[in-house]
Amino acid sequence: MIKLTPVVAALVLALLIPGTAAAATGPYLVRDIDTNGSSSPIELTAMDDVLYFNAKGGAKGRELWRSDGTFDGTRRVKDIRPGTGGGSPWNLAAIGGLLYFSADDGVNGRELWVSDGTGIGTRLVKDINPGGDSTPFHFTAFNGSVYFSASDGTTGRELWRTDGTTGGTARVKDIVPGATSSNPGALTPFGDKLLFTITAGSVNPVDTLYRTDGTATGTKPFRDGAGHKITGQGVNWLTVAESRLFFIVNETELWRSNGTQATTKRIAQMNAWELVDVGSRVFFHSGEELWKSDGTAATTNFVANFTNSGVGASHEFNGELFFFAFGEPWLSDGTPAGTHQIGKQVQADTEFAIVGSTIYFGGYATDDDFGARPAGQQAFPSFTPAPTLTLWRSDGTAAGTYSVGPPDANMHSVVAVGDSIFFAANADGAGTELWRYVP
Repeated sequence: MIKLTPVVAALVLALLIPGTAAAATGPYLVRDIDTNGSSSPIELTAMDDVLYFNAKGGAKGRELWRSDGTFDGTRRVKDIRPGTGGGSPWNLAAIGGLLYFSADDGVNGRELWVSDGTGIGTRLVKDINPGGDSTPFHFTAFNGSVYFSASDGTTGRELWRTDGTTGGTARVKDIVPGATSSNPGALTPFGDKLLFTITAGSVNPVDTLYRTDGTATGTKPFRDGAGHKITGQGVNWLTVAESRLFFIVNETELWRSNGTQATTKRIAQMNAWELVDVGSRVFFHSGEELWKSDGTAATTNFVANFTNSGVGASHEFNGELFFFAFGEPWLSDGTPAGTHQIGKQVQADTEFAIVGSTIYFGGYATDDDFGARPAGQQAFPSFTPAPTLTLWRSDGTAAGTYSVGPPDANMHSVVAVGDSIFFAANADGAGTELWRYVP
């Protein structure tokens, strides 16, 4: 009698009984979209309990697909660019029940598109740059509209807004007049403002923090308490923690604002990187140290040192910081005593998804107990052959941190959709395809 592994059994069920796969538990292949190779799903994006993504297959190029987790419910939304070329939808963003993205239909260039999840509802919004590519991205919801960066071929790359209609799509302001671009980035809603950065200069570029209320006159520099523009060779990691904005300038200054000019000030001068909001505070790392701040100089404090490792792959989880150091998962409540390792060795990717009280991520074991290293091979990081990412989960305890498969998946793009996890993986000989995990 032939015995099938749980992964293979789920795969057989999905292939033989289309439409029933959603009832399966554990990791399973949703559909082998490209039976002659890999559909290589990317841009995985959740909207209304349905997954949307960019994939190729069925003698078509890369197009927009959708999946509800079943074989029959996984299908191409629209052949945006007929033939084998593919419309290549990029920068998918679900906002207000619509999916915004850029695509190239082979006629209008790479322009602004929108979809409601149906073929007829997938359409070009506006040819912003006739005869060229506007290449819109950074889609961000603010005050009932969607803001983004685009180039009309005349005024350079500037800030635009849309309501999903041709007439409702327009440039907000030519911030750097003429053909020179302002290159808006880091779009971040904060109270009644949309904050963003502009970047000027091709050699040693300088960032300046800006704000907008959606009008040209209301688009201006965001100034500090002394009335100065906030500039530097790097104004980034704009992070909203409840009612406060945190950001980093030049990787050497931590700033905070309550939204007014008077409350916008530097609170620490130190090497700082990668802000993560956890409730009303932020965590960040400085060199190989973990720090946290509640928004004042006095509450910007050292948490823990991770010499020869540093801190990486961080995410908010159940009111604490979930992160990796020394190839191990850790939790921190912001105090030295409350910072502790929660599992054995596992090296993690930087993508996370949360369903209920469980966090999921791509990782691979760095300890023999997990069987990721072939017998007789050296310990991490000198694997031969190199290990590949598979799906892991954690409930914040050592016992509840473990791999859920499939093994040797070389997976990426972990996304929560409803009560399940979708991801792309190369496992069980099907090529890189769409997989789902149902707890």
